[in-house]
Amino acid sequence: MDSINSFSDLVKKEDNKKISEKDVLSSIEIHEMPKKFRAMMPSARQAQRVGLVIFIGGFFLILIMLGAILYYFFFSKPAVTQPENNNTEVAIVDTVDNNIEEETEEEIATSTEEMDDIATSTEEIASSTEEIATSTEEVASSTDISEIISDGSATTPIIVKGNDSDKDGLTDLEEVLLGTNPQSLDSDGDTYPDYSELKNSYDPAAKNIKLFAGNAFEKFTNITFGYSVYYPKLWEINKIDEDNSIIFKAQNNHFFQIIIEPNPDNLSIDVWYMKEFSVNVINPIYIYNNTNWRGILSDDGLNLYITDKENKYIYTFSYNLGIDNKSEYFNIFKVFVKSFVFEQ
Repeated sequence: MDSINSFSDLVKKEDNKKISEKDVLSSIEIHEMPKKFRAMMPSARQAQRVGLVIFIGGFFLILIMLGAILYYFFFSKPAVTQPENNNTEVAIVDTVDNNIEEETEEEIATSTEEMDDIATSTEEIASSTEEIATSTEEVASSTDISEIISDGSATTPIIVKGNDSDKDGLTDLEEVLLGTNPQSLDSDGDTYPDYSELKNSYDPAAKNIKLFAGNAFEKFTNITFGYSVYYPKLWEINKIDEDNSIIFKAQNNHFFQIIIEPNPDNLSIDVWYMKEFSVNVINPIYIYNNTNWRGILSDDGLNLYITDKENKYIYTFSYNLGIDNKSEYFNIFKVFVKSFVFEQ
């Protein structure tokens, strides 16, 4: 009996189980994906493939860049440009050498002409020295000041020279003052150029006459300070501060001036000049020695400073160019300075 009941219970359980499974299956809802979404699935897969390709390509690109960088730093060599520069230099040198070869003959010819000019100049200087030595009765000098005072400047030609029609070295105004012909190199016809005669203390307007024996210059004497000097006869004389300052003035207001000031410490002209102008050395070309005085020229050639043998006074000679700033009477200024002597 008990076994029959047990079998009956088992059958019931099996039936209940089947019922339960049916209930479960009946409770499940199955949904299908709409067709429009199912159609998009292949595109998503394609996108994944593209992304993978991009990733792989980017990876290889990075590798290539790293490889290039490593190659640049460890294997590549910088370009050598030196040979090109050397070629350029050689080309330049060749050009210069060619130019030198082309110009050598011209330079040699020019140098030869210059040497001839120097030789000629040497002969003229020697001749001038002999002629100056014969005129020591008027001015005795150990050096020719016309060689020291340049035409407008002892160093650089910063001063404009006056008109010189015949190109003989004398300005037209100087020739008027001397009584010579501005259109002739040799006014008196004695075969000596006007400038050469003036330079050697001869009258260029008359034959065989000493300069101060002619009609162009006149002697001025300063009794107070015991000196004399020759000045252009056509010029007027003005005194400033009595005899301490004398002005010799032309009609166009160019003038020469002699200023005298005390030298209380009795300094030599060299020491006075260095102290006055704050220099340590005096260029020898600016030093001029006369028989009874020593002078130093300014670098522009327009001022000369001297002292007497006893170093009592400083004498300053100046050439004022006037408002036109032209050197119209520079050769006359040379004569003026050369003629200065102490009478006592």
